[in-house]
Amino acid sequence: MYIVFCSHPLYPKQVDDEYQSEFEACRQYGFTPLLFSFEELIEHNEMKIYPQINMEPQKAMYRGWMVTIEQYTLLYEKLKENNIHLLTSPTEYANIHYFPNAYSHIKQYTPLTTWISKEHIHDEALVLKQTAIFGDSAMIVKDYVKSRKHEWDTACYVPNAEDTEKVLHTVRNVIRLQGEALNGGIMFRQFIELESIGIHEKSGMPLSREFRIFYFNQQPVLTENYWEEIQYEQDQIPLSFFNKVAKDIPSSFFTMDIARTINNEWIIIEVGDGQVSGLPSYDLSHLFYRKLQKCN
Repeated sequence: MYIVFCSHPLYPKQVDDEYQSEFEACRQYGFTPLLFSFEELIEHNEMKIYPQINMEPQKAMYRGWMVTIEQYTLLYEKLKENNIHLLTSPTEYANIHYFPNAYSHIKQYTPLTTWISKEHIHDEALVLKQTAIFGDSAMIVKDYVKSRKHEWDTACYVPNAEDTEKVLHTVRNVIRLQGEALNGGIMFRQFIELESIGIHEKSGMPLSREFRIFYFNQQPVLTENYWEEIQYEQDQIPLSFFNKVAKDIPSSFFTMDIARTINNEWIIIEVGDGQVSGLPSYDLSHLFYRKLQKCN
């Protein structure tokens, strides 16, 4: 199987620095790494693959930068023209990349969530209608993919959803800061207090005992601490429970971020496409590809 990486912006025959460790590890465990220029693809609609390959059909997995659904569809089709078939179809990518598309599959295991599509994000009456469901609970504001968690107090966290001035101010900040990179629309999620491991020293964001599970073909490949900056134990994770939930996720390769609440209940924080989800640490590259090899 091919693993498709983005090349270095200045050196098309070198992998992007961010994926150097994975590039080396995948080759060691029997995968064939390929490079393409992300810039050439997006700006010029061209797919240049290095090294050159034969044209026999081959399966592939993308490991690279987060892309929009439209960009992923272009990548998928251009690779297909070269007889390279990504395991994750554009439909699967859309199903898992935009959280509202996956919400119905994990609704009972994740915080209450509402959302507004991109064309309506400036409708402040609609914003207040969608946030009224949270009552006086705390909530998080983000787009369909990413949060501004490092601007915790100004563009992410709302202590009381009934504070309409704070709600609208936070939404405006998210829209302004995300700019053209805003994905899909705006989401509102109930804030659930989790087991704490501290406070981020720069942003003031609470840090909790979160874990990331990579699933390939509904099988767990890797379970690791979400935060690499702080050491904490992986004790008592109910992996068998989350494995059952994973069987209903409409994707062949995805991540599931989980945590335990202060009430000792395990919840799903979010799910995401595995191709564009980062490993918590560079040091995990060899472990990741060794385990992926066993599932392939």
